[in-house]
Amino acid sequence: MSGNFSGTFEHNLDSKNRLFMPADFKAVIDGKITMRLSISKYPHIDCFKEEEFEDVVKKEVENSKLTISPDAIDSISRSYAKTVSIDNGGRICIASKLLEKAGITKESIFVGKGNHFQIWDPDIHDKYNDYLFDCVLADSEAEDAERIMNNKFRSEGMFLEPKNTIGSK
Repeated sequence: MSGNFSGTFEHNLDSKNRLFMPADFKAVIDGKITMRLSISKYPHIDCFKEEEFEDVVKKEVENSKLTISPDAIDSISRSYAKTVSIDNGGRICIASKLLEKAGITKESIFVGKGNHFQIWDPDIHDKYNDYLFDCVLADSEAEDAERIMNNKFRSEGMFLEPKNTIGSK
């Protein structure tokens, strides 16, 4: 099937570490999904269509700006990866170690990201969103400061050249 993963959905783990797949996400999946731990300050589970996982890892290795070896990047990408099917009840079973590393205990949030989706612990996701909000706010404040300076220069008969040099009118 084609399509993209979009939207945010909340689901709880059952006693066997299974989560119901959001219907919108099931409609995009044509077979199995490959899940893996996202190694970051804000751990979560990245989920890809099975047939796209290899391309994702290959691009990560090729485009990495890290100083570690390509083999190490490949190993990190695969270390907690697991391919699973959606069962007849519309659920996926997630390995205990993957849940533990992602900090997911009971509640979870599915987040669509276009070509893949993520599964988060709600508290970690909230912290991540707070971080993103702070980044956007800082960028917005920097843009506002630049706009104010540009307006000040214009009002004083100055302007910014394309190469960020100051010249007079």
